Amino acid sequence: MAYRFNIKWNCDENLRRIAHEQLVKAYDDSTDETLSLGERIHKARTRCKKMISRMRDADALGECYDKLMDYFREEVDLPKMSPLGRKLTLRRNALAEESMDIL
Repeated sequence: MAYRFNIKWNCDENLRRIAHEQLVKAYDDSTDETLSLGERIHKARTRCKKMISRMRDADALGECYDKLMDYFREEVDLPKMSPLGRKLTLRRNALAEESMDIL
């Protein structure tokens, strides 16, 4: 099932809600006695991996930005681009902190 964003909420609120839903579902999967132990573990791990992928994606965006700025440093107005770099770094740090709060 695809994730759905509520247009009335900002991105962080939507992502936090989705992470919470995945944690609740992981817990439910891990305690579902109609499933074998192996199935419960597999389902719970799959849901946790989905949350971890958000962090990996944020890291990848930051690395991509850094490499692009380095490669095109002669052609890009770095001061104009620096707010984007700061935003990506802040987002990556917020996700890291959020993941620690969730766990």
